[in-house]
Amino acid sequence: MDTTIGVGVMLAIGIAGYWLAHWLLTRPGRQGFGLIRKWQPMDRSNECGQTSMAGVGGYGVEQLARVVNDCERGNCAGQIGAGLGFELNEEDRNRAWAKLSSGFARTVWGASPLITNGLANRPVDEVNSLELRAKWVYDLIKAVERFCEAVRRPGSGLRAFDPTIIWIAVSTGGHLALAMELARILKVEFKRAAFFGLTILSEKREQRQELIKALRLHAQTPVFRFFVITDNLLDRAKNDKAVAMFVACITQARWVSVLAEDAYNALHNLYDKADGLGVAVLRYWERKVAVYTTLLPPYDYFVMHQDVVQAIFDGITAIDNEAEKCVDLDTPHAGCRGLVIVNIALRYPFLGRLETEIRDRLRVAGWNDKHPDRCLIFSSLGEHLTRQSRWTTASVISVDMATEGIDGVAKLLGKAAAPSPEDNLALPLMESPATPSGNGSQPAVVIQ
Repeated sequence: MDTTIGVGVMLAIGIAGYWLAHWLLTRPGRQGFGLIRKWQPMDRSNECGQTSMAGVGGYGVEQLARVVNDCERGNCAGQIGAGLGFELNEEDRNRAWAKLSSGFARTVWGASPLITNGLANRPVDEVNSLELRAKWVYDLIKAVERFCEAVRRPGSGLRAFDPTIIWIAVSTGGHLALAMELARILKVEFKRAAFFGLTILSEKREQRQELIKALRLHAQTPVFRFFVITDNLLDRAKNDKAVAMFVACITQARWVSVLAEDAYNALHNLYDKADGLGVAVLRYWERKVAVYTTLLPPYDYFVMHQDVVQAIFDGITAIDNEAEKCVDLDTPHAGCRGLVIVNIALRYPFLGRLETEIRDRLRVAGWNDKHPDRCLIFSSLGEHLTRQSRWTTASVISVDMATEGIDGVAKLLGKAAAPSPEDNLALPLMESPATPSGNGSQPAVVIQ
């Protein structure tokens, strides 16, 4: 018995000594900010689904995968009620599906057996023609029905809400016709939701002109509150990354940032008009910050306090550079508020300490006086860290509304023609009480 007690005491002393040595030899101290690899579940972000997202076309479905994956890094994918990917080209659809996080199962994929090779850069008016609409509109409605079921999750016992925010990422060209149709169908299902579009200016001039045509067509009967547009003639990889992080960060920030607003309120304050003419301009800045690791397992990862504070401060003060823009449009729009998002993979309490120190430094530097209409929020999307990791990324994203909206996009292309009667190609939508919708209780949409 005495031997057993002695062994137990020695074992306890040995374990305590190991952890004491671990704490003494490897602790970051005041000079280190601990990094997060994966957030623990947050109560309200667990399966609530107050945001949903759809992707149309190759760019759209790839952005859907990027956004979901970034939300997974921030443990806020539960805020995405469901995803809808509608891509007519099977190869592009499978490529996007392969990139989507395996942990996000609420994704509905739609396609048409009558158009298996995609739209092949067809213009908006051709895609909206009666002959071609007949080949895709039925499949789009069926995909929406399955999407609504995924959002509402009947019989699952999980808490779910109708979304208040719906993002629709869309490729250029004729895909814009599909996206506008999709938004109008979803607007019938989710009447209180605000819709926001994510799209691109293609490298091809013909496709760039199609975007202007589609935006003017949409403005006649607007559904989207505003569009986030990036230009592929600039740094396309940076632009795509900025858009996905913007959506993920604004979804997560409410749960980790001290002064962050709810995502719906933050987006509403960016552009509170419903005229369909708003265009949001993103700027993206990033810097690599050195990562340090503890010497003994279990391994911890951290960055030095001064490195990360200086990086974030430099990023916020440099974000107004024209070179950081994702599209070359003038900003800001009169009467609209701007948004600055800081992202770095810090865990509590280090993220709160960083936020407090950055706000104090900006106040002393006069940044608040220069930008009284800008809201500053913080987010923390986790990163995959190993013992071989040497760097983490500190990012700053700013969002401002373009001064001239879609007219500014037209001027950017050197053509600001007014819409002609032929541009009015949208067909009316009708509600039919005879046909059940995705949730079995609301009317479905019938396209005439």
